[in-house]
Amino acid sequence: PPTASSAFSAVRSTAEMNGRLGAHTVEMRVSLCHGLDVVDYDLTVNSEGGNGYFAANVPFEYAGNLSAGIPFGAESRELAHEPFGLAAGLERLREHVFFAHHWVDYSDGDKGLTLMAAEGKRGFRFEPQKRSLDHILLMTMVPGGGENPNAEFKNPRFLHRFSQGTGRHRFQYSLRPHRGDWRFAQAPLRAQEHLYPIRSRHIHPRAGADAS
Repeated sequence: PPTASSAFSAVRSTAEMNGRLGAHTVEMRVSLCHGLDVVDYDLTVNSEGGNGYFAANVPFEYAGNLSAGIPFGAESRELAHEPFGLAAGLERLREHVFFAHHWVDYSDGDKGLTLMAAEGKRGFRFEPQKRSLDHILLMTMVPGGGENPNAEFKNPRFLHRFSQGTGRHRFQYSLRPHRGDWRFAQAPLRAQEHLYPIRSRHIHPRAGADAS
C-alpha cells in the first residue's frame, strides 16, 4: 500500500512517498531548503518496462513562453518548429518533444518557473492546450516493438535489454519559481549552480602552520 512520511528541521523540510504507478513501484523524496526558492525531487522507479516513457509533469495555470538552455546560452522554444514523427527519430514520435541543455523555463514575464535537470537529461515535452511540461526521465521499449505498429521498433539495434528500461532507476531534478522572466531569474546561472554546487569543508590547521 502507498505510504508517506515527513520530517522538518530548521534547515530543511522533507516528505517521502512510496506507491505504485501502474505495474511500476516508485519512491519519491521532496525536499525544501528554508531560505532557498528551490524544491528538490529525488525519484526512484522500479520499472517493469513497456512502450512509453516516465516523466515528471508540471502543469501551469497561466499562459507563458518556453525558454531552453543551450551550451553557453539560452533560446526560446517554438514548438511549431520542432520536428516529430518516425522520420525525426524514436525520441520524437510524440508531438511537441524538444531538447534542452539541462534546464527549461516557463514564464509570462511577471512570474515563472525553472525546471533544472541532471546533467545528460535533456528531453522535454510541452502540451500547449494543457499548459503542461514533461521532463522525460526514461524511455522504455519492448524489444521488437511488441504491439507497436512503427517499423522502427523492429530495428535490430533496439533488440537488447537496455532498450527495455527495466529495473531500478534514480532521477533527480529541481523546480525553482521566480519573478520576472528567465533573464531576471538568472536561470542559466542557477542551473549551473544546481549542477555544480559549491561545497564547503572545515579544515583543522596543523600545529605550527600559518593559520591566516
